Amino acid sequence: MLQALLWIVVCYGSAIAVVHAAHALWKKNGTGQPSGKHYILITNNSGQHVEWVFRALAWYVRMKGIGIKITVLDEGSHDDTIPIVERIAANGDSNVAILYTTDRLAEDSDESSITVRLNHREDWSKLPCAL
Repeated sequence: MLQALLWIVVCYGSAIAVVHAAHALWKKNGTGQPSGKHYILITNNSGQHVEWVFRALAWYVRMKGIGIKITVLDEGSHDDTIPIVERIAANGDSNVAILYTTDRLAEDSDESSITVRLNHREDWSKLPCAL
């Protein structure tokens, strides 16, 4: 009986140690979560799609347990695209950056970033949760 109890305590302690080590490693990445991908969403009057994309990416992040960064590059929307993105960003997602031109696209993109033009339906296949 004592051996079984000791074995349970050792397994439980090992699991705690692994979780703390993983958390420390992820925190070193600066995200508090495992590192993930950088999605660059290019919008132009994309109000009807942008919230769905954010919700789908948030679902993907929760399911996979990874961190992502989202940069929104707006090309001069005249609809409610920017207010929607600003509302989503204000709800606590610190990994959302909003840029109002595509001039900085070259600076923000790297080999691990995925650029998706929301007005081009064929680009939607680049999303992990594509239709």
